[in-house]
Parts: sequence; C-alpha cells; structure tokens
Amino acid sequence: MERVLVTGGAGYIGAILVPLLLKRRYFVTVIDNLLYEHLALMSCFSNKKFQFIKGDVCDHELIKAQIPKHDIIIPLAAIVGEAACKQQPIYARQVNYEANKCLLDNLSDTHKVIYPSSISVYSLCRQERYCTENSLVSPVSLYGQTKSESEDLFLNFKNTIILRIAAVFGISPRMRIELSVNNLTLKAIRDSVVTVSKESAKTNYVHLQDAAEAFLFSIKNFNSMQGEIFNIGLNSANVTKKQICNSIQRFVPEIHVTEILTKDANNIGDYSVSSDKIGNLGWRARVTLEDGIKELICGYRIFNKLYLDN
Repeated sequence: MERVLVTGGAGYIGAILVPLLLKRRYFVTVIDNLLYEHLALMSCFSNKKFQFIKGDVCDHELIKAQIPKHDIIIPLAAIVGEAACKQQPIYARQVNYEANKCLLDNLSDTHKVIYPSSISVYSLCRQERYCTENSLVSPVSLYGQTKSESEDLFLNFKNTIILRIAAVFGISPRMRIELSVNNLTLKAIRDSVVTVSKESAKTNYVHLQDAAEAFLFSIKNFNSMQGEIFNIGLNSANVTKKQICNSIQRFVPEIHVTEILTKDANNIGDYSVSSDKIGNLGWRARVTLEDGIKELICGYRIFNKLYLDN
C-alpha cells in the first residue's frame, strides 16, 4: 500500500481527508505545526498506519528528510484566503510558494503529487459563462497569486494532478468559521443579522466531504489524470452571497440581510466555475448547499457555548 505525506494535514480539509486515507488503508504521515493547537486528528493516533510530525513546512530540512519515505505527496499546508495572507504576507509566500518549491526540488520520478490549488486563480474571469480549466487565470489576491505560481511549479513535474478547489463549506474537527457559507450561517443563527459585501458577486462552492473525496478519486485515477488541472466544485452552487443568504433564510426565516460597501469591493471575485472535466471521469460533488447549511446549523446549535455565545 502506498505511503502518503500530507503537509498541513491537521487543518480544515486534512482533518477529514486523513481519516479517509487511513480507512482506505494507506500509510499516512502528517506534518503540521498545530498553529491553532486543536485536536482534529486525535482519533488517528491509535492507527498503526498513522504518523504525526509536529513541524513547519518552512523547515526545508524536515521536508527533504520525509519526501523519500513516501510515494504520494499532498501539500495541504497553506495560509488560506485573502485576509490571512494580507496579515502575514511574507510568511504566506514562504508557506504557499517557497515550501512548494523546496518540495518540488526534492521529488523523484516515482513520486506522485496531488496539489490543492484554488478557484481563486480565476478571480475576475467574467468573459465566459463558466470558468474552465482552459480559462485565463487572473488572480488579484496574494493568496490567488501564490496558488497560481505554485501551479506553474508543479506543472513542470509530470506526476502531478492539480485540483482547483472551490470555496469550501461544512463541519470539520478543525473548524473554520471565517469561510463564507460557514460564517454567514453562524451569523444568521447567532445574530439574526447578516451583513455582506458585494452581495451580487458570484463564486463556486463545494462541501468539505466532497473536496476530501476528490483527493481519493485522484489517487485511484492517477494515471488518467496526471499532468492535468481539474476544477473541484458543485456545479449547482455557482451562487452569490445573496443567494446563500436566501438558502439560509429557508431554515432561519427571521434573519435580516444588509449589504455593506467596502473600498476593495471591485477586487472581489465574480465568476462561475464548471467542474465538468473531472465529472466526465466519474467524480461529482454530492452534498448540496442546502444540506451543508442544515449541517452547519445543527453543529452550531449543538456546540452553542463554543460558537453562539461568542
């Protein structure tokens, strides 16, 4: 059975992906600096096929030492999102680009890489009805830029699959309440008032479970997918923030939605994305936006002391 190295494996997606990999009987090593000191992977420690290394992907010597011990590399470690990258621009470039360059420089011809990019590379792709993998990339944020630059790196390595993942939503052991759907749902049930910027701007979404399953699908179908880029999203969830709020309102009818103007509103992504390319190979997102919202409402209300009282 192949050995998988997942950097940033204790994060939002990794907390779902790693247990799935172990369930499929892969040997899994996670490197994570546990920046948020969470317990996302505690249930994995009893599995003899699991190894955890507390470390940072910017520790290039650590990465160099681990790469030869593994067959598949999934570099999930990243400073994610425009806001987080703005707060730590130097560190964001180190994690999102320099660490990937180090990884690439130490790969052999036998390694397989599944690189998680983002649909943020499209950003202002408004000329087409749907952005496809052949659309011109035009990232406007530092996050999108570092993802696009890393894509260019990995495309030079033939044994790479690039997954451009849509905006993710859903419950994770390493929860991220700042993500758009997660955040709007939390505000709806906590405050009954939701404020959004540029509510008509459209983007694509995908449930966390479907995003994790896309990695497993890519491993299973590696030979037919290698060297290619694939969008990973729910085709029916090319929606605006206003539409997300309308969906939330079906379950929380008392919410009031207002739009606020921000000075950088013109730089907010506004595009629809097609995931038909990977869909033609047999993968498709299964969890609807409405089902994800119901899941979030249930989770927030159960853990009300953690989320609703703050």
